[in-house]
Order: sequence, then C-alpha cells, then structure tokens
Amino acid sequence: MVDVLGYSTYALYGTDWGSAVGYAQYGTYNTSVHAAYFVFIPFSPPFTAFKGLDSA
Repeated sequence: MVDVLGYSTYALYGTDWGSAVGYAQYGTYNTSVHAAYFVFIPFSPPFTAFKGLDSA
C-alpha cells in the first residue's frame, strides 16, 4: 500500500482467510497500519495445550 499506492497510512479489514493475510500484513507493516479489524482469525491452539486433560 505504501510503496505501490503511495498511502502513508491505511486501515486493514479481513474476514475468514483474508484475516490471516491482513494479520500477517499488520505484523510486517505495523508502522503504516492506522487501524485493523479482523472478523475471524483462522488458527487453533497447539495440540499440546490439551495434553493432560482427561475425557469427560
């Protein structure tokens, strides 16, 4: 956005898988992102987070 379009700051919006792309973009270019809104971040906790839990 900064290099190609010439915007000094911009906002991000992402839904579903676009939120993962937007989140990565925010992590890389967080000095130029003015605001970010992600509706759904597709991730899951590591499987080790459930280690030691017994089944109910």
